[in-house]
Amino acid sequence: MEAMAIGLPVVASNVRDNRDLLVEDGQTDFLVELGDVVGLARALEKLILDRELRNTMGGAGQKKIQDYSLEKYWLKWKEFMSVT
Repeated sequence: MEAMAIGLPVVASNVRDNRDLLVEDGQTDFLVELGDVVGLARALEKLILDRELRNTMGGAGQKKIQDYSLEKYWLKWKEFMSVT
């Protein structure tokens, strides 16, 4: 989340918590199977060699992570409290 917040693309393990947040494989992030060293190297190589891809994925991730901002949580909390 921290990397996305500052506009960096993410390379992460394909495990449940990451899939829940990083569901746009190839758009905001690359998910790599656990233990797949070759897959990890390929994902990193793509990002190292392609500045446009880094910028595009970083920007998309930064936009997506705004859904998790404190302001959004605060608004949802206020809405919840006004209903109860």
